[in-house]
Amino acid sequence: IDEVISLTSNVNSEKAIWESSNENIAVDENGNVYGISEGEVIITLTIGKNSVSKVIKVQYPIINISIQGPDVILINERRYLNAIIPEQYQDIYEGKWISSNPDIISIEENGKITGLSLGESTITYEYFGNVATKTISVQSKKVSDITINVKNVISIGEETVVFVDFFPSDSYDTYTIES
Repeated sequence: IDEVISLTSNVNSEKAIWESSNENIAVDENGNVYGISEGEVIITLTIGKNSVSKVIKVQYPIINISIQGPDVILINERRYLNAIIPEQYQDIYEGKWISSNPDIISIEENGKITGLSLGESTITYEYFGNVATKTISVQSKKVSDITINVKNVISIGEETVVFVDFFPSDSYDTYTIES
């Protein structure tokens, strides 16, 4: 796709007619075949009553792509991922971002990720038939302070509720309350 190959003939004739069996896959202009989309096409050269055909397979180029960005993000944190694509293939195709678990990490068309809940998600970037993946872990913010709110004095047989506040408020940790 997006490549030109040249076919030649042993016969020089101004009356040579080159044709593609499917111009949605490949276009032929005087023996120069330009790949448009994936598939097979038959290119035929006709000179007078004689013709010869060649089957050409049009495929995505195999390119090495990768994803650059964090391995860990926090709940409610927003960051950007960047798809690394060889320069000669940039701007010829619109890539697609996918999250294997959108309940843990959401991803937008521009590569912006948001940590939604604890866990891992594999982010995939598809570009021109090629795929790159990156596994990202979502963690909570570290607790910097804890406040316990409870009545200081209770009567015999009375029950009370203990409230625990973590700071920052969107941090998370497991805890045990003991008397």
